[in-house]
Amino acid sequence: LSALKVSLDEGHDKNWTEVQSQTVDLSSLRAAAAFHVQVNGTGAQRYRVRLPQLPGELTYANNARTVNVQVQQRALHVLYFTQELGVDYKYLRTELGADPGVAFTAMYRVLQDQFTVQGDRTGFQDLAQGFPTGDDILKRYDCVILGSFAASQFTDAQAQALVRYVENGGALILLGGESSFGRGGYADSKLAPLMPWTIRDDEPDLVTGSFPVTVSASGTAVEFTSGLREDLGASGGASLDSLNQPGGLRPGAIALLDGTISDRTEPVVAWQRYGKGQVLGIATNTMWKWAAAGHETRALYGRFWRQSVRGLTKKLEGGQLLGIHWN
Repeated sequence: LSALKVSLDEGHDKNWTEVQSQTVDLSSLRAAAAFHVQVNGTGAQRYRVRLPQLPGELTYANNARTVNVQVQQRALHVLYFTQELGVDYKYLRTELGADPGVAFTAMYRVLQDQFTVQGDRTGFQDLAQGFPTGDDILKRYDCVILGSFAASQFTDAQAQALVRYVENGGALILLGGESSFGRGGYADSKLAPLMPWTIRDDEPDLVTGSFPVTVSASGTAVEFTSGLREDLGASGGASLDSLNQPGGLRPGAIALLDGTISDRTEPVVAWQRYGKGQVLGIATNTMWKWAAAGHETRALYGRFWRQSVRGLTKKLEGGQLLGIHWN
């Protein structure tokens, strides 16, 4: 088990051809192997990951797994909007921008009424003056991510456009920070109903320290949290250095990740449906440190973001019409 060959086979008609292999150590009963394959063109591809058959195994049925891969153009368009860039933007853009299935567009203020657009610049002329107010522009994006900034920097027209976007099936992710939720004055804004928490004007300050994170019991019912508990275990546990305290969850909202503050737990990541769309709230501005800390927590950070944008937009791995989720 300390030196097992893992083979990647490529399927053509009924024949298999080995294209890559690695040696892994399974003496601890767990190992990871990553294969990178260059494919020319789009369409269906068939692969098989295979382990050798060892004497004494009870069955050889689980020594191979066949994987069908549909190669296509980028299908998931994400718009990141903020007023001022923070360090979290760097890691978020690196993670989603490197995903071959995601077209990532970011816009942020450079002058009073002028914004810079980075990443995928499809239709960027419509973003140069700020967050869109037209439904035809917003519907180009499958997911919108809002940074931490005051509600006063959103016009009524922009807020109404975002509410309509979610009501009609769009996905929204709200990032935490000093100017998020009640701290940012959103309790009386048109965006308040979108938030998974019942926010209020007198929201306490952002707390700092070291707060262990766990997958909440209710979070396991949401399919895009799959694998997060295992990644937390593999990393030896993870914590956050800051937490917002936006208030209790709205009726129908579900906690996905909990943070421990002293002797109590608070939902640090919460999810809710709104109209035909979905909203994810992230009550911290230090999750990016998972990506900066090392390989194990970087994998946790990557899985969280890739699965979140796919789960919220319902564009999961496996296809938009039929997906298979392994237990």
